[in-house]
Amino acid sequence: MTLQELYRQIGGDYEQALKVLRVEKLADKHIRKLPGNGLVERLLAAGETMDPTELFEAAHAVKGNCGNLGLVNLSAAASEITEEFRPGNPRRMSDEEVREKLRKIGETYEQVADTIPIIAMTANVFDEDRERSLQAGMNAHLSKPIEPEVLYQTMARLI
Repeated sequence: MTLQELYRQIGGDYEQALKVLRVEKLADKHIRKLPGNGLVERLLAAGETMDPTELFEAAHAVKGNCGNLGLVNLSAAASEITEEFRPGNPRRMSDEEVREKLRKIGETYEQVADTIPIIAMTANVFDEDRERSLQAGMNAHLSKPIEPEVLYQTMARLI
C-alpha cells in the first residue's frame, strides 16, 4: 500500500500533509507514529474529568498534529473542542455534548489508527518483547535477522 492509498483509506488529505511536511518520507514517518503518540488518549482522558485547561491543551495538540498530517476530520473535531475550552471563550456546549463529540473523535481515531500498519522489527526475540510491541500498538513483531518470507507474509496480512 502506498502512502497515498493509506491516506485515501483513512480519509486523510495527502496533499495537505505534503504541503505542511514537504517530504513524503516525513509524512509517512509521522502518520505511522500517530497510533502511539498518546495525544487522542490524553484528550479522551481529559473528557472524563472535564478539566477545561486539560481539554483545551489536549484538543489543541490533537488539532495541530492531525492538521499537519492532513487528517482533516479529526483536526476539525478537535478544533471544536479547542474553541469550546479556549480561555476567555464562553461555553456553548453542555458537558454531555462535549462527551459525545469526544466519543466521536475516539471512534474516528480508532478507525484511522487501526488502518495504519506498524511492524516492529527488533533483535528482541522473547515472548515478553513481542507482547510489549503489540501492547504498544504495533500490528506485528518481527525478530532480526528478518526472514524475507515472514516479512512478505506479514505485510500481505496487514495490507
